Amino acid sequence: MAREVLALGHHAEVYAGLDELAKHPPHTGIIVAREDSAPGGVPDILARLHAMTVALPLVVASESGSVGHVVEVIRSGAIDYLHLPVAPDQLGAMLARVAARAPRETVLRRRMIEARQRLAELSEREREVLDLLVEGESNKHIARALAISPRTVEIHRANMMKKLDAAHVVQAVRLWFNAHGEAIGPGAA
Repeated sequence: MAREVLALGHHAEVYAGLDELAKHPPHTGIIVAREDSAPGGVPDILARLHAMTVALPLVVASESGSVGHVVEVIRSGAIDYLHLPVAPDQLGAMLARVAARAPRETVLRRRMIEARQRLAELSEREREVLDLLVEGESNKHIARALAISPRTVEIHRANMMKKLDAAHVVQAVRLWFNAHGEAIGPGAA
């Protein structure tokens, strides 16, 4: 496929696998990965890319591809899907389509990676409090749901806000949505 990409006038880097990609991660462009390049498929590929803080859009290439499977791949976080073997005109159309969306996708993925890193600093209880805040629950209801006192909820909430460097609950909720791949609010791409 790299030859076809080059023939279309684009630059292509070929990696032996995700381990080599981890040693020399790209900072621009798009990533086209065979679905079988990681044992866990697309979710595993995306998890490894996020662990490397690579926020580039992912196109998945595979020789199998029922409609249901392609939908699963896209829902898992891939920006597009290539059924192999691919004709040069289909490859060119995909590259144009993805290139048009890549800047926005890269911003969203970078936000998601950063938000996930920040949320990973929370304790399990702080994450539970945040999850319930996202659902619009009050401290009193959170206390009942978690079988703790309202004062304990306030303490967990204050610790969570400090760890997230959030001045308002809205900022913490926005961070939660960014971590889950749902951009909202000012600056949402």
